[in-house]
Amino acid sequence: MICSTLISLGAELKIGFKSFIESKFVKYDSSDIIMIAHGVSDGYSSGRIGKNKLKRKLLSDDVTESVDSIEYIESVAEYENFGAWEERAISIVDINELRALGHDRFDIVESCDDEIPDGNGIYLPAYMKYTGHNVGEDFEFTLKERGNDPKETDYSYKIAGFYEMPLFDSPAIDIVTMLIVPDEIYKEIKDDIGSDHGRYSSVFYITLKEKNTDTELLTTRFNKMFSDNGVSSGSCSRDNYVMICTFYPSFTSVFFLVVAVIAAFIMMIMTGFRISTEIEENLAEYGSLKGGGMKSTEIRASIILTFIIITLAAAVPGIIAGWLITPGVSDIFAFHSGQIWKPEFDLSLSLTILLLLLASVLIISVLTTIRIAVISPLSAIREGIAAHNFRRNPFPLDKTKGGLNYLLALKLYSINMKQNMLLIISCILIGLIGSVATVYGYNLAASPSDLIRCIAPGSPDMSFTMKKEGGNDSPVKRYLESLDNVHCVEFQLHRLECSDYEVYARSFDDIDNARLSILNEGRFPKHANEVAINVIFSDALRVGVGDTIELKKDKKSMGYIVTGIYQDTIVDKCIYITQRGMDRLGDFDGLRSQNNVYIDYESMGIEMYSPEMFKLSGELEDDLRSRFGDKIDISDCMASAEQETKVEIVAFKTIAILIMAILGTLSAAIIVLIAKTVMISRRRYFGILSAGGFPSKMLRKQLALSFIPNVIIGTILGAVPGTIFGADVVARLLRYVGVAKLNMRTCWWMPVADVIFFSLICFAAAYIISSKLKKLSVYELVSE
Repeated sequence: MICSTLISLGAELKIGFKSFIESKFVKYDSSDIIMIAHGVSDGYSSGRIGKNKLKRKLLSDDVTESVDSIEYIESVAEYENFGAWEERAISIVDINELRALGHDRFDIVESCDDEIPDGNGIYLPAYMKYTGHNVGEDFEFTLKERGNDPKETDYSYKIAGFYEMPLFDSPAIDIVTMLIVPDEIYKEIKDDIGSDHGRYSSVFYITLKEKNTDTELLTTRFNKMFSDNGVSSGSCSRDNYVMICTFYPSFTSVFFLVVAVIAAFIMMIMTGFRISTEIEENLAEYGSLKGGGMKSTEIRASIILTFIIITLAAAVPGIIAGWLITPGVSDIFAFHSGQIWKPEFDLSLSLTILLLLLASVLIISVLTTIRIAVISPLSAIREGIAAHNFRRNPFPLDKTKGGLNYLLALKLYSINMKQNMLLIISCILIGLIGSVATVYGYNLAASPSDLIRCIAPGSPDMSFTMKKEGGNDSPVKRYLESLDNVHCVEFQLHRLECSDYEVYARSFDDIDNARLSILNEGRFPKHANEVAINVIFSDALRVGVGDTIELKKDKKSMGYIVTGIYQDTIVDKCIYITQRGMDRLGDFDGLRSQNNVYIDYESMGIEMYSPEMFKLSGELEDDLRSRFGDKIDISDCMASAEQETKVEIVAFKTIAILIMAILGTLSAAIIVLIAKTVMISRRRYFGILSAGGFPSKMLRKQLALSFIPNVIIGTILGAVPGTIFGADVVARLLRYVGVAKLNMRTCWWMPVADVIFFSLICFAAAYIISSKLKKLSVYELVSE
């Protein structure tokens, strides 16, 4: 039942959720790519061409079927998120603009039952209901205008409902937080902003002729087209959206499926053990049946059918339980994906799971019952009568030192080595996956910031962007580099090209002195003709250390040698390059650039991700704002990341606890099955001890203790390698999002904790199930 539940749950998360996300593009007749043109609106463009000409250029591409566009207000706003006020980029869209596109681009998934006056209700993306907002409540936000005449304007509107809209409704997609508002509110905010054209931008919805087209390559091509015409752009493709939205459910499903496979393996071992034990106990009876003329195939068929029925009776409720649990598990990831998923029962998938389980039991049953076919009736009768007699006693009570209770437990432990090996193998598998869950849960649930530290220690503490004067030699950068508490400042240039892909280039004056990401292979670049590329880019290009790639900016291209492969928190194609290497492609001083700031905590004796660290980061941010005013946009990367990962941390913690609970239940089920078998096969042994004056409490304790050595041995053999290599296992599951190594902490107490945890569970399960020994009747045994 446990096995069928886990397989059902994992398969639905892995297959069903992705199908659900992809189906939304059909449901909403959604576009394959969206392109955002910043500062481009009706009658105005910050670039060299306007909105209509951009639309015509997009339509002229051979792969494009249609292009729709709307205008929206683009701004920075401060509003409540997870109970704290944060400053974020938002967009405000007129609901009539969306409806005028001619087909449903969004859906209201939850609305307010109370009537909201016209012109006073707005719609938020569905994920925001998980950040502390509810329908019918007031949503307060402050629009911040910067520039020569900075000002702030406060607004408050009722939340009329929450919406879904592919490519715009997931917080994991770093484009904009979109507020859909009635025409009256849009006009009100537009009147407040006035004629500041830089506050208006456009979204282009691009539908492709062929749905199997590589949307990532097309996104690079369209971004280049916008850039060539002086338009700052943002983008998101269907493939990227599906990958990011399904990341956590897919990652979780793999964990469940791994546990399910282990459970299935243990199930097959237990089935073989149970059939073998039954044959051994009833061998004389089977011999009599064969001697009476019954065929071996008939006897085997009866045994196999019995276990098929048992499997069917357990698997069907398990599959149903998996489907009932799936909605609760999927709700954990609703914040990250932005999707409210209510899975429907999939009959074909359920039947496939059921048939796989039945086939496994059938194969094991057929192989185990071969003994009945090959043994003669006379031999079966003789072996059945002689079973369990005249065995060597490895712990004679008159010659072995120690407490009687423990000596009897050791004697019982040594009687059946088949049972011992079964329990050891099962505990090795349970200890292995249990230790991975322990390492995973400890590192990802102990602190929100550990999620970032595990993937990339080089996450910047803050970022700033020059509004008017940029480049690598800005006054802000020079000031920061003069401070003792600043480790280094990284210059990030957007959008270089490499083999038709768009790539982010990040450079340092001295890369060796920077607190960078995790280096998986090779080294970081030192010379002007060297680069290091991240895991995602390496996999996409199929290049490694020592290969050469060509980087291109505008019409100038240069060759670079790959010296290292690294991983980063950016789920995109990215490279590290020296500043001298960057200069080979041209002069970037006039470009609007992003600079990442790394604070030197180690020399100051401040622990990473501690309250003191966040305090120091905040003080530096305040200092920059007071000195440079409206010349820069600042984002506190670590504070933002800590807020954004709160929900994910709850999900990770829940998964870790759930996996340990499942493993605990599985280990208890194994012990219960073995204990029942032992009580049946050793009823004469327990009857003799009971007749000799042993109380049932001592017999129960003896039985429970007899399992503990095997549990300890098996769990140690599984937990130790699991603790050592657990991070590598998780990293392999995350490879497709650019993680090849996890910087997880492991401690000596982790395998010890696993051993204690599973030992206590097994002892308790065996002690409870052995309560039947209280009803043991010596008279019945003598009569038998």
